[in-house]
Amino acid sequence: MESIRPGSTDPMPVRAPQQHGGIILIRFVGILIAAIAVMVLLWGG
Repeated sequence: MESIRPGSTDPMPVRAPQQHGGIILIRFVGILIAAIAVMVLLWGG
């Protein structure tokens, strides 16, 4: 594993945010669906 270098900092940050963003998006959507399900149950009940 190479440490942070000015040469290899270009290709890495391009893909890293996409993966992290995807994980955050999946978590956010999951939490959103869970919150909506709870609200529907509370309102329906």
